[in-house]
Amino acid sequence: MIRRKDGKIIIASMNGDLLKDEEDNIIGGIESLEDITCRKR
Repeated sequence: MIRRKDGKIIIASMNGDLLKDEEDNIIGGIESLEDITCRKR
């Protein structure tokens, strides 16, 4: 669960992954959140 700026609580699904260079070194990461509140209720 996440609280939005307006104070509303939503249920979110989070996905993440690492970003790597050609030598397999970790150079960063990326994540995305999807509001799944309606599906869960």
